Order: sequence, then structure tokens, then C-alpha cells
Amino acid sequence: MGRSARCLAFRLRLFAVLVPVLVADANVMALGDDVRGRRALHARGAAGGGNILLLILDDVGIDQLRSFRSEDDPNVDDLAQTPTLDAIGHAGVRFVNAWAMPDCSPSRSALFTGRFPMRTGVMNACLPEDLPISQVSPYEVTLPEILSGAEYEQHYVGKWHLGDPSLNPAGPALTFAAGFPSFDGTPYGGPAFIDATLGNQLATDAEGRYSCGFPIDERTASASRCACAFPIEDSERCEDVRPWIDASDDFDALDCLAQGGVPMVDPAGEPILEGSCEAWNRITFSTSIDDGAYWNGYYVMPRVEVTSPDPVESVQRGYATSLDVDRAIDWYQNGRDATRPWFLTVGFESIHTPYQQAPNDLRTPGPDWPEGLPQVCGTQDGVSSSELEGALRELTRQMLEGIDLEVRRLLENTGLASFDGDEIVAIDPDTTIIMLGDNGTYYPSVNAPYNFARAKATAYQTGVSVPVSIAGREVDSPGRTVDAMINIVDLFVLMGELAGVEVTEKVPPTHVIDGLPMLDYLRSPDAPAIRDYNFAQLGQNIHPVGVTFGPCVLSAGPIYICTDGIFYSENLCEAEGGEWYGGAYSTCSELEPVFDEPGVFKVLPEAQQAITDGRWKLVQSVVSSGGGRRIELEFFDLLACEGAEYLLSGLGVDNSPCSLDLDDLDPVQTVRFLELFEAMQTQLNSEIPCPGDGNLDKKVDAGDIGGLLHYWGSASSVYDLNRDTVTDGADLGLLLLYWNPDCAQ
Repeated sequence: MGRSARCLAFRLRLFAVLVPVLVADANVMALGDDVRGRRALHARGAAGGGNILLLILDDVGIDQLRSFRSEDDPNVDDLAQTPTLDAIGHAGVRFVNAWAMPDCSPSRSALFTGRFPMRTGVMNACLPEDLPISQVSPYEVTLPEILSGAEYEQHYVGKWHLGDPSLNPAGPALTFAAGFPSFDGTPYGGPAFIDATLGNQLATDAEGRYSCGFPIDERTASASRCACAFPIEDSERCEDVRPWIDASDDFDALDCLAQGGVPMVDPAGEPILEGSCEAWNRITFSTSIDDGAYWNGYYVMPRVEVTSPDPVESVQRGYATSLDVDRAIDWYQNGRDATRPWFLTVGFESIHTPYQQAPNDLRTPGPDWPEGLPQVCGTQDGVSSSELEGALRELTRQMLEGIDLEVRRLLENTGLASFDGDEIVAIDPDTTIIMLGDNGTYYPSVNAPYNFARAKATAYQTGVSVPVSIAGREVDSPGRTVDAMINIVDLFVLMGELAGVEVTEKVPPTHVIDGLPMLDYLRSPDAPAIRDYNFAQLGQNIHPVGVTFGPCVLSAGPIYICTDGIFYSENLCEAEGGEWYGGAYSTCSELEPVFDEPGVFKVLPEAQQAITDGRWKLVQSVVSSGGGRRIELEFFDLLACEGAEYLLSGLGVDNSPCSLDLDDLDPVQTVRFLELFEAMQTQLNSEIPCPGDGNLDKKVDAGDIGGLLHYWGSASSVYDLNRDTVTDGADLGLLLLYWNPDCAQ
């Protein structure tokens, strides 16, 4: 464990001796009992029947927003201008000590089930090589199902990412199978890869020229003026419809993408000012959800509309953030029953990779692209790594500011909020607005004092600390902050409270709910804390037998971060800003001794868990080493860590210099370390393993045989027990082997 078993045993004995003497109230309560006790404490009238607008920002950690920083923070001027997102917090309550899970899918699964990853099986971002057992199960009881029972009108727009359609038996309709009655967005984990060929106009060896998916004038570092081509119906001919717009002074290549077109270039890659059918015929337009070769970042993406097991599939053209808001406004104005309460989720794809420019009309007033900095979105010929790093940070700022403008458009066009300048002066009295980030920021975009080397995909503060702001109905004394701990699973319970539903009564007792009631935080500035501990975790999803991932190295300044369990292909690794070493090497530990680049080589843990009591924090990591695994423990006093004086939580960032030496803890630190260690083990042991229990009732019995037969012959399912991507007799044999009428015994 990084320390000897003898040392740990000694500390456990020391814990038993010191606790009564040093800390009279330091007995370690089993977390299950703590949950039940706090539910009883907060039992009171629910809100009932209120509308809910849920805004999910992708990869937006707490480091991104000014409203979660002290005005004295020297780093605040480096942040994006986000007056709308900040206004939501100032008009309501900002939760400055909120944790999510460290990655997209585990967090979103926790949000919509109220359950930690160890219970849902969603341990990491869901990708095409992940089996259904690592996606949200159709046997989970999700929040949309609960609210549907409460007669709520519901719609979900944008990114979902509680699963992946590739191996899911429901395919692109997996949102419906997971209980979401109405969905319109991408079934995948984020925007598409950027098409550097501009619709097949450039040869493969010229792809390094336009890494943003449109031509950029190198002299001005701005989008080139060029003709703009559009797809046409199969029955139409180019000669008859002239499907392009010639270049003009007020229309450039970025405007072209925003309107759904493809910028036109000649075979050498030079922009064409006047279109022609000959030039149009050289373009390959992506028209099918199965044809990803010419998807283009945020501007050409797969789309599914799902209100039944039969999805409508298409390719959307235009800027995803704007299209999400268009569809949300349209549903609110035209698609719902106005006599019923409603629940609308807008899952923005930004600021997830790939980093790509927002449209010209979503640029906030201010300076143009920084002088002397190339406008690029990825590795490109003649661009240094430091120039690329600066460009990605600038793109992050633009993307986040674009979201901010579109959130304001959503609130104003629906009448859910009205503004005076940058302040919200009124919110619809029947509506609660919830804004949150789904996990910490990805490493290229992290803002100081948070740590890019301990960002998204880790359980450190940068990876799990997210902004949460709630405004509107039920909020008393707006404009305040809450520094008590909350977890993303608590929002599951809160949204039930806002709807007047006791979610624990709607979920089978075998589905342990980890969320706690937090409505009192909205109603009273004096509400008691609901959590003694906060918890987060990340691990490896389950893949088919024989599928192996290769090492992908992400470079961040002098730091080189290697992972061999997240990115399964060279394309995905490079799209996330990494360099692929798969094929030549199988694991990061195999690559480490031969890695000849300067700097520090760090291997991302296979799994991590973190727990805190609000001041002291314990991180437990499972790390590959020399063909085996070891467990490492790190212990922090967050009050003494970097940034504590500038962050509204009053807690600093758990960078490695802040890690306490476990061999040199004082008596109080020893007590806190052992208390957290015990609490973490209690949490991890609270989920009872039940192999073969596909329907999540903690039994392996005839119900599972029925479930297995239901999926018989499908490509895969939650009953694909031997992980061969088909549900068949081999899985039935294993199910009988696992037969257990009561896993709890």
C-alpha cells in the first residue's frame, strides 16, 4: 500500500487508543446508518410540482468560473467571461464544495440514478468497446422514470453519455431503454473528430494543414473567406440548384460551418472564392449516422431523436451548442403540454474535446485572436507544442463564452429569466434552474491554482470539484454560498424533492441510493450539513474478452501523463491531444523505462477512490507497476493546501507537495487518516457483489433466466457474462453456476 502492513496495523491499534482521548466525537459511523439517520433528520414537506431546468456543462470544473473565486484571486483575470452562468449563482445559491465523479459517464450515471459507480458498474467514460454491464442498466430506476410517474413532461437535449450504442442491445435507442422518454442529441460521448480533409477535398497527406476543420489564413490567423457548399437531396442536381454561396466580405469559413456548409478549397487546399459544380462534386458530405469519416467536431455530428425503441437517425449540421438551445426553446414553446410540470435537461457538449472555434456571433466583445498565436485545434505542421497549448486555452475560453451567451438566449427566449445588464432580476416562480459541471476540467484547459496533471480522470480536487448553482423556486435568501459538502448523487434526491417525490420510495430497496436530501440548503441559510463524508471514485469499464487498449501519452508542459485503460484507438488518443504508442507497447509500465522525452512521466491509476470529511482528504490509487499492481495512499489537509485563501470553499488543491508524510503524522492527523481510511473501506464494502444478477435485485434466480432469454442472441447485454459480445447458452451456463437466491446472505 506504499506502506507496510505492519505500519498500518500499528495505526489501526493507535486509532483505537487515541480516538476516545483526542476526539470525543470521532466514532466512525457506518455510512449506510448515516444515510438513514440524515434522511430522518431532514424529513419535511417536499416542494412538489415545480418545473426543473437542468443545465449540464461538459468538462467544466470549478476552476473555470469567476463566481467560484475570491475577487483577490490573482488568477481570476485569466478566466473566461461568463456573466450568465455567474448570474445564475448570484441569483440563487452557489455550492462551492461540490464533488462529482472524475469522468463523464460515472458522473452522469450518478446524477440520474443517485448511486455511486461501484453500484451502477459505470466506472469510466462509456466508449464503443464497453460492454452493457458498464453502461447504465435498463434495470436501473432513473430519475426520468420517477418523474414520468409523477406526470412530468420531459425532454433531454444534447449530450447524454450514460452508455454507448455500439455494443448496447438497444443501439441508438439506448436513452429510451434507460428510462428517458424523449431525447434529441448525440448518442455518443461527445463531439466527433475534426475533419481536417474538409469533406474529402484534401488528400490524407495534407490533413495537417487545417486542424480546425476549416481553412484559416495563416497571415491573419483568422478564418479564410471562401465559397460555402451545402448538401442537396438525392433527387436534385448541382447544376439545377447551385448549392453554394460565393465568398463575400462579411462571410467566412467559420460562418459557413455555422450555417451547415463545407468551406470550399481547391485540390492544393487554397480557398475558392467562387463555387462551381466541379468543386462541389469533390466534396463528400456526411449524411448517415454510420458514416463518421466526415463528421466535423461541433459542426457536423450524429443526431438521434428518440421517443420510442425506434430512433430517428440523422446528421446535424451547424454549431452543436446553438442547435441544442434551438431545440430546447422549440420544445418549451411548441413541444410540451403546458398544463403539466416539466423537466428539461440541456446537456451541452462543450467544453469537451475536440477544441474548436465557436461561431463568429458567439464571440463575446473583446480582443481578437491573440496576436502571434496560430489559430489551430490540434497538432499541425509548423506549430510548436507551446503554441498549440496556448491555442487550446484560447479555444476553451471561446467555447465557454459561447455557452454563456446561448444559456442567456435560452433563458430569455423561454421567459424563464429576465436580465438587467448581466444580472438576473426575475426567474419564473414555478421553475428551479440547476447548473452544474459534470466533472473536473480536462488537462489542457485547467486554470491555476488547480492542477492540470491531476485533472479530469483523477480523484484529486481538480478532477472532482465542480460548480453547482441553483436558482429560482424554493430558494430563500438568494446570492449566498453554501460551503457544506454535496455530491452529484444528492442532486438526484433534490430533483425528486423539487417534484414532490420521495425517490427512495420509488426505488427498490436492493438499489442502494447514495444521495441525501438537500432541499433545506435552498430554503434556509442555517440548514445543517447533510454529509459527514464526500466520496468519489473511478475505475475501468468492462470490455469484451481479447480487447486491449494501448498506451496513450498526454503531454502537458514538462509533464507526460500515460493511460492504457481509457483510449482504445489511435484516432481517439490523438483527438484527446495524446500520442499513441499502442502496437509497439501494451501498457504504460512497459513504455515508461524506454520513454526518452524530457520531463516527468506519470501513469494514470487504474482505479482511484477519494474521501473527505470536509478538511482532511484521503486518496487511494491502484497503480500498475512492473506487470503487477500496487496501492498508494495520499493524505491531505486541504485547509493548508495551495489556493485555500482564494477559493470560496476555503479548501486548497491537493497537489503533491501538500501530501502529508504518512510516516510522520502527528496524533490528530493520525486519527483523521484512520477515520477516513475506515470510512472509505466501509463505503467500498457497502455494495454486495452478486455475479449473474443482471436485473439488479440481489438475486440470481428465475428472474435472471427470464432476462437472459429476453436478450438471447443479441449482440451483447447485461447478461453477457462471458464477455464474448453475444448472449447465449454459454452465458446461461454461467448464470446457473452463479445461482444464488439471496446474495445478501
